[in-house]
Formats: sequence, structure tokens, C-alpha cells
Amino acid sequence: MGDAKSALEFSKKYDISFPIYIDMSRASYELFEFPVQLGIGISTIFKAKQHFDKGFRQGATQGSVLQQGGEILFDNGEIAFKNIAQKAGEHRDLEEILSGL
Repeated sequence: MGDAKSALEFSKKYDISFPIYIDMSRASYELFEFPVQLGIGISTIFKAKQHFDKGFRQGATQGSVLQQGGEILFDNGEIAFKNIAQKAGEHRDLEEILSGL
């Protein structure tokens, strides 16, 4: 989510050389049934503290604060890996995601 300006700033900040796509209408979130909910629990608070202690800081929120995310990996147009987060920060490790290939 977010807008084109935010995507451009993100790509410059992290030196991303591949295309970044944005979905301001959230149509893809709806298509893949990513939930829209508060998404905060004890585990979320615990993970946030762990990351904060390691020096990570969350930037400005883009789009809806209630929209939950996740990861979807496509291989030749087919879904090879799909994780739908029910709470904020429920992301999978890169190795687990790439195991879908």
C-alpha cells in the first residue's frame, strides 16, 4: 500500500533496483483475502520490543493501519508460497519463502 512517492523513497533508501508495485485501491489484498483488522496481540507487542531492542524503528505507516499483510511468491504465474498474516509482524523468513520454489 502507499503511494508512488512513498514507493520511490523506499526504493532509494534501500537501493532497490527492481520494480516496486503499489496497490492504492487494495484490490490485490482483497483478491488474496488479506484480513482488515486490528492485528495486535501479546505476541505482536513482544516481537515489537525485540526488534526495538535490536535498533529497528518503524517508519511512517502507509495506507490503512488495519490492513494485514504477508507474503505471496509466484513461480510461472502459480502461487508457490503464501502466508496471510493475522497479526502485525507475522512475516516468514526469506529462506522459508524461497523454499516454495
